Amino acid sequence: MSVKGSITGLFAAIAIAWLAGCSSTPIGFAGPPGAVVFINGEPRHLPTSYEFFRPAGVGQSNRYEIRLVFSGPQGEIHAKGEALVWGYTESDVDRVVVNTCTFNDSELANLAAGKTLVYKVQTASRQPLMDLTLAKE
Repeated sequence: MSVKGSITGLFAAIAIAWLAGCSSTPIGFAGPPGAVVFINGEPRHLPTSYEFFRPAGVGQSNRYEIRLVFSGPQGEIHAKGEALVWGYTESDVDRVVVNTCTFNDSELANLAAGKTLVYKVQTASRQPLMDLTLAKE
């Protein structure tokens, strides 16, 4: 076996071990036209969906950096915060339901006014999936 083959095999083994403890869950984001959500620095225009990795253990979480940019009466609003994506025991219903985080006008108006937005997403089986917290920059 060559050195290149050994290194490739090592990276493959590390990737498999890392992914073995995680599952992915798509979460949709919706909001006003022109709004952009940044997930760990990756821009996504709304509406969009993002595949979050969640830990296998119930009660454990993975942290994602979130930024939101949208237009309001005062101009362009920038908010930043985090999403904690929780591990849970996935049911058959959870596997087929697409979870969505919708930013409505009143939530965005409160965010633009300086209030902190806390958005909690639950699975179809009523288990915690994501806690999203945003504050105006």
